[in-house]
Parts: sequence; C-alpha cells; structure tokens
Amino acid sequence: MSSRDGINWDRRFMEAFIRPGLDQNNWTQRSNMSAWGVVPTGPDEISLYYSENYDHPTNRLRRATLRPDGFVSVRAGYNGGEFVTRPIIFRGEKLIVNYSTSAVGSIQVEIQDADGQPYKGYTLADSPELYGDETEHMFAWKDGPNVGHLSGQPVHLRFALKDADLYFIQFRP
Repeated sequence: MSSRDGINWDRRFMEAFIRPGLDQNNWTQRSNMSAWGVVPTGPDEISLYYSENYDHPTNRLRRATLRPDGFVSVRAGYNGGEFVTRPIIFRGEKLIVNYSTSAVGSIQVEIQDADGQPYKGYTLADSPELYGDETEHMFAWKDGPNVGHLSGQPVHLRFALKDADLYFIQFRP
C-alpha cells in the first residue's frame, strides 16, 4: 500500500515489493513489512527500511535502496513493446525521463496530436534510441529537446521500449 499523505491509502499494485527470499524465517507474520516513510540517502538513491525474521531471535531491520521514483516502471523485455498515453496537457518546454535499459535496450518517444497522428519532427523515426541508466534525462529528438510550442494542448506520448524500464516522465521549463 502507498500513501502520499498518510491518511488516504492505495493498494493498486498487489505484487510483493519485498519478497521473503530463501530465509524461512522471513515467511512468518510481519516479516518484510516496511517501516513508514522513504528516506533520501544520496543524490541518486532513496532508502526504505523493513523487518526481517520477525518473531525470531534473529529479528532485525534491513535497508533497501532504490533509484529515485523507482517503485514502479513500465517495462518491456528484449523483444520490445510499446504504449501510448492517454491525452495529456502539459506545461513546459522539455521532456524529462527516468529510465534504465540494458546494453542492447533502448527507449524512443513519439509525440502525437489528440487524434493520434505524430507531429513532424517528433516521430519515432526522429527519436534517437536512448540507452543507459539515468534518473533525470532531458529527451531530445533530431531537431532538439524543445517541445514548448506543444504546451497547453492535448498530446499523446508513444513510447517504444526494448529491454528497458521507464520510471517517470515529466515536462519542465
């Protein structure tokens, strides 16, 4: 479960975030239960704390580290995959992405109008194959990163991923 305010809770993602693993003592009640809060512990790292071996003499608190905004991603395997966002209206001039790929993986982005037609200069053919691992990358097409002239109108973003995770997107000035 997650909450941004500690009052309203959401359990949209039913998969285990921290699995018990091989240690049989972690398969008991309250093991792998995370403590309240997420702590920034470095410029490219956040930490959360969780219990292990609850109700056993070896009970302890452990620290898990993640990339910023690394709780959830859209992922595609080696064979690739695509998704298109719902219409969004953004403010700003540049698209920032938090992503991670393998050495053979990549991410490409296309910007489409409200009817799903790609804008000239922002097609997948104009999009470089981005690869690497960055928490804040300013995406740029062949003609550059500026998308300010599309600000304020509904657009779709089409993402093509290959052996990659996309953690967040954001438009900034």
